[in-house]
Amino acid sequence: YIDAAERYQSYVQFESPGRVLVLLPMNHIFSLVSSVFLPLLNGLSICILNSLNPKTILETIESEKISYLSSIPEILQMLARVKKDTHDTESLEVLISGGSYLSPENHDLITSVFGVEVLVGYGLTETAPVTANLRNHGKKGTLGEFCRGLSGRIEKTADKDNGEISVQASEVFFGYFRQPEETGEVFDGEWFLTGDTGYE
Repeated sequence: YIDAAERYQSYVQFESPGRVLVLLPMNHIFSLVSSVFLPLLNGLSICILNSLNPKTILETIESEKISYLSSIPEILQMLARVKKDTHDTESLEVLISGGSYLSPENHDLITSVFGVEVLVGYGLTETAPVTANLRNHGKKGTLGEFCRGLSGRIEKTADKDNGEISVQASEVFFGYFRQPEETGEVFDGEWFLTGDTGYE
């Protein structure tokens, strides 16, 4: 978790004394890394909200002067659709999207409504984050580059432009606990086979 948080911080560049909004439940490593470990390691305040009600989230951003929110695209899209001019979200500096696909159209919607950069990254429970967009240099429609400090590759085949995303996981993921057969199925030497496809 610490390694992942440090790796991700080099891209999102959260700054103290910023305030991070954490939305419960946190059922993915993305939330733990971006909303708990990263703030704790970098001197940011964490505001925990046990609600996914969009009105409550927007009111909390306003009342607690939230600087950063990391969430899945579906929640960011929902917030963009219900936000009214009366909601003061001027404290926001950047929004982080991960966990599922963010279309270019929804990227534009969120950016235009909140007036801040939306950074998109990719990872999975075993190895997160894998890719990230660099703050102030994010590219809409992409998942960014392979994170520094983590070796990644795309296994291309002769008949396709895209291929399976693989991560060298020797210091990140050692296998599934007491499941040697399942572990063997997802490793090619030291490379973890994510099962997801991508292209460069």
